Amino acid sequence: GISIIASVLLSQNLAALPAGGKFIHGSGSISKNNGVMNITGNNKNHVIAWGGGFNINNGERVNFNGSDKAFLNLDYSNKASKILGTLNGGGNNIYLVNPSGVLIGKGVNVNANQFVASTASLDTALTQFVDAAKQNGDQNAINFSPVYNRNNLKGSIVNMGTIKANHIILVGQAVRNLASQNENDINGTRGTFDTGSLKIIGQSIFLDVDGVTNKNNIEVVATNPIDGQTNPDIKIQMTMNTFATKGHTDDWIAKKYSATGETFSDGSYYFYNIITIGSVEGWNNFANAWNNNGSNSGLGITRQIEEFKLISDLKFNGTDFVSVGKPNNSGFNKIFNGNGYTMSNITLNDGDASNNGGTIIAGVFNKVGGGTIKNLTIDGVTANISRNDILHLGGFAGQINGGNINNVTVNNINLNGTISNHGYVGGFAGVINGGNISNVALNNINKLYLYSDQYTGSNMNMGGFAGRITNGTINNAILNKIGTLQTAVVTQFGSNSNTAIGGFTTELGASNINNVFLYFTQDSKFMPAAALRDNKDSRLKVSTFYHSMTGNNTFNGTINVVYNTHITDPKGFGKVEDPGYNLDPATQRIYYTAKGMIDGTKQVADADRSKYNGKVNFKSYMNTANDQFFKNTVGNRQGLKVASNYNYSWVTSVKNSNVFGEYHHNTSSDYTTLINTYLPQIIDDILEANYGVTIEN
Repeated sequence: GISIIASVLLSQNLAALPAGGKFIHGSGSISKNNGVMNITGNNKNHVIAWGGGFNINNGERVNFNGSDKAFLNLDYSNKASKILGTLNGGGNNIYLVNPSGVLIGKGVNVNANQFVASTASLDTALTQFVDAAKQNGDQNAINFSPVYNRNNLKGSIVNMGTIKANHIILVGQAVRNLASQNENDINGTRGTFDTGSLKIIGQSIFLDVDGVTNKNNIEVVATNPIDGQTNPDIKIQMTMNTFATKGHTDDWIAKKYSATGETFSDGSYYFYNIITIGSVEGWNNFANAWNNNGSNSGLGITRQIEEFKLISDLKFNGTDFVSVGKPNNSGFNKIFNGNGYTMSNITLNDGDASNNGGTIIAGVFNKVGGGTIKNLTIDGVTANISRNDILHLGGFAGQINGGNINNVTVNNINLNGTISNHGYVGGFAGVINGGNISNVALNNINKLYLYSDQYTGSNMNMGGFAGRITNGTINNAILNKIGTLQTAVVTQFGSNSNTAIGGFTTELGASNINNVFLYFTQDSKFMPAAALRDNKDSRLKVSTFYHSMTGNNTFNGTINVVYNTHITDPKGFGKVEDPGYNLDPATQRIYYTAKGMIDGTKQVADADRSKYNGKVNFKSYMNTANDQFFKNTVGNRQGLKVASNYNYSWVTSVKNSNVFGEYHHNTSSDYTTLINTYLPQIIDDILEANYGVTIEN
């Protein structure tokens, strides 16, 4: 059926005051006036059968009068109970059992001495409660908790409000305190528990512990699903600050497992931890904890956490960023969910680079070693990395060694690095050594710059997407508005260094590349270092897609290069008109330095047509930038969004999982009891306007 949340949105007016109430154990009175219902019990323990359902509409109020009493409310409506108004239990114990589910709405207040909500069997709850009450001379059944097993938990319990009680117990097929009334509200609404102790039992649980005031007494019990799944689905979420305050561990939460509710064992195996990051401080705490976890036992289980998740945009000030995955063998290999949020104004410096066996690696994610990174936008990344022997530098990652990266956008990229031996620089990654990458957009690759302070022997490789790609699978990649791709050497001597620039990559090996779109504007520049005059010109050092290819590569879908036909390269006409050339006095040879650039891409594209042998589609436009022309080339692609400034993105806002299922199938025994025993008497009482009739046992 439709979810509890959806049903509230569609029909909030259906959640009137509780209806058809009948005391079936103990006695008392039920009265209502102007949206307020007062329930008074004459005994210690009471059971009320609600034939019309136990609901409270927005603005309404239900009071359980007195104190030190217990009220078991059985909802026989075959629909979820919607508590959208105030439930005031006072000093009483309030129990609500509804196999179809229970919703505590946004902004709602529920208070009691003890509050229990359960989706277990109605008949079982009734029998258990009455038996417990009788055993103590009808004294308050303070320890009552509905019996459950894997077969009788049908509905969901969702708390989006505030439950205040000394003890809270929630028992359901699915239980959670983070939910959303709006599919685009990716944060959701977090319900709170103001309590001395919280116990949750379920097959699917999502608990945001930052909604619990007393975090020292939390117990979560997992039980087996009935839908064919092998294991329970238990997720515990907390902020990075809470995680750090608790010593980077989760052992302060009691984790148990029970299939029947009678025997219990350690349930840690079934628990999935999520750490949320909502501030610059939270990101840097995460990065430092991850980077240092291997050498510092005080950082607990940071690298064992299954998922890290952004819950707001992060705006750095240009100097306060810490990259993730720096030490050897510490590449990020869990799940990072950007949740549709943006990290902006990031600057990478020498402190963000790491030395891994002599190779300096730098990126927002220094190294990716597996796992999944998704739904993330990085807006503005600048790198300034000082001289190193070997450098892997990328706007997103310095090195990708496997894993899944999807729905990621990086805007406004400016990378600058210096080497003395070997360097790989890419707008997205320095080096890709495997992994599955899909739905990635790079907008405004302003400038990539790699400088060698050695005039001979250097190897410089630069790609708009990556310096080198091997054993990778890339599907749906857009390089929108490629600016300047430049390698340079010590200019006063000239050079015979080995340099290569590729619009997408320089070295491509044993990879699967599908659906790639590159947009060179009229301002795009290939600027390779030190092309010797004997090599004619710098066109031999640059390529629009890949520079060299090895191994068995496959190309499915389309590879598209969109470029401007404007010609400004003087060397294309065999003339030496560039004032930046150098004459070597010893050899009388002219060396073209970084100033000897190719301004425009037509010449490169013309040479590449035959080189790629039909693997690449070339499309040209005249003179000025044509964003609409490129947009038409990209076409309509599933999930792709194009902004008014022609920036591209597949990043999506993640909806909360649909575990709020509202079940409309209580056990037949529950409804046999309702129809044959309670319903006729409830109808008689309604007709007589008498809510004080007592039916014992």
